[in-house]
Amino acid sequence: MSPEPGLGVYVHIPFCLRKCPYCDFASVRYHDGLADRYLDALRREIDALAPAGRPAATVYIGGGTPTTLGPERLGRLVEWVRSRHEARPDAEVTIEANPGAFDPLFAEVLLDSGVNRVSVGVQSFDGAVLKSLGRIHCSTESLQALAVARRFPTWSLDLMFGVMGQSLEQAIRDARLAVESGASHVSAYCLSLEEGTPLHARVSRGLTPAPDPGLQRAMFDAVGDTLEAAGLRRYEISNFARPGHESRHNLAYWRRQEYIGYGASAHSYLGGERRWNVPDPAEYAGRVEAGAAPEAGREAETPQTRYLETLMLGLRMRAGAGLEELARLAARAGEAGFEERVASQEAFGWLERSEGRLRLTRQGLPLADSVIRALA
Repeated sequence: MSPEPGLGVYVHIPFCLRKCPYCDFASVRYHDGLADRYLDALRREIDALAPAGRPAATVYIGGGTPTTLGPERLGRLVEWVRSRHEARPDAEVTIEANPGAFDPLFAEVLLDSGVNRVSVGVQSFDGAVLKSLGRIHCSTESLQALAVARRFPTWSLDLMFGVMGQSLEQAIRDARLAVESGASHVSAYCLSLEEGTPLHARVSRGLTPAPDPGLQRAMFDAVGDTLEAAGLRRYEISNFARPGHESRHNLAYWRRQEYIGYGASAHSYLGGERRWNVPDPAEYAGRVEAGAAPEAGREAETPQTRYLETLMLGLRMRAGAGLEELARLAARAGEAGFEERVASQEAFGWLERSEGRLRLTRQGLPLADSVIRALA
């Protein structure tokens, strides 16, 4: 009998020094007392749920801002997760880090704990754009953090474009500076207005101008072209990498492989079932302390959700989704007219078939959400 495949492991650290106005992730302002309770609850949840015989193929510690924990506590957490999940020798182990809180000492502790990939939340090298985003770091701190990140076998940086007040030239300059930094991976996201965030409220009340969709589209094309021209291949709508430096953890998500999540708001996908934890860190810690499960809900996969997820996640990747598999899943889900809907999107120039796979064209990439809705 063949062994179970390795798992993806996600650990959520919900603390930030200050919450950014555009962010809708589960995060709160850092507080020592709550952080200690939260870390203890994490260890208990991991002890209770880590499945035997499923070594971790990838570990991703995200947030929030994991580096708010400081090097010693974060390093011990990495070692704990790797140990309890019997991480493979070649496991990809990623930490998210923010500029201003990531120095050479921090890097040494993380390297010693087994971290081999770091993702730095730069967002922009332009001070005015950072201010518009409500970020607390400056471009100098970003450059310092990237110099530290070079110590890791793979390192990534995040960029954001389509920000209010940002020009096309500023977005292109950010992409060029990302290339010049030598990053082996870049995630480039268009700013989105998420309901419930302070930024969404300000735009809704007319206090802040809404982003220009036409300008955002131009930035999407220009940033992508700049990165790809420098050898950073787009392998997912918002992610670019040099060969061999793609995020294995995120690829596992997009390929619908199994993963387990720990912490507030963390999601898991195991045995054809999805489950998720409560989003509030204090409630999460309180439940675990009381011996109760921190789970907020779960749902079994259905033919409909399997089809929709395979479609949505597959088309995010440049490799696309297997056409035969999609057609089979659509039939099982009772989705009549699949071939006709695909043909319609092909006629618009948004989709193409290549070597038995269905994928977005270059023109279709920025329209992914609407194309997927048309096929769903």
